[in-house]
Amino acid sequence: MWLKSYAAAGVDEICQMAGAQKGSLYHFFPTKADLGVAAIEQRWDILRQQVFDPIDQIGEAGLDRLLRLVGRLDALQRQAGPDDRILTGSPIGALGQEMAHQDERIRAAVNRVFEEQCRYLQRWLDEAAAGRQIAAGSSRTRARQVLALLEGALLLGKVAADPDVFAQACAALPAVAGPASAPRPLAGTPPELL
Repeated sequence: MWLKSYAAAGVDEICQMAGAQKGSLYHFFPTKADLGVAAIEQRWDILRQQVFDPIDQIGEAGLDRLLRLVGRLDALQRQAGPDDRILTGSPIGALGQEMAHQDERIRAAVNRVFEEQCRYLQRWLDEAAAGRQIAAGSSRTRARQVLALLEGALLLGKVAADPDVFAQACAALPAVAGPASAPRPLAGTPPELL
């Protein structure tokens, strides 16, 4: 499904790549949509464990976490060779785009992943605002905007077959995250200077 598309991935071909018998596949996944949902969940588990959770656990400020996320996604894009289309772009986003109007379960699974990603982003944006890296604002709205930037940048990089396009588009991340916060006044600053 990541290599071709959901529609183009035939069950016979999936079984052949997996080294599985068709009957055993249907034992675990009664429909192709069940397999699609499982693939989305598995891909998100990997991405969460390898990218989001490690970034969430380091002792950096919120905006620094967002920039680290861009760096980690950029590194994953650059790891993919010219014949390796599994890692390039956003497999979950691509499946969501293809199937959002075709299968409700797949649409809902992709939406759940995006909501979970937004929770990480929102927490990091809250940290950035609390640390005065960015001005206070709606972190939920900004999280969706950051996710839209990331997904769009991944798509642009994939279509251009150029990972530099992803990095260039993500240069806008600080502006999307929110305007810089005004510096804190020095202790003892007279009120008329504030």
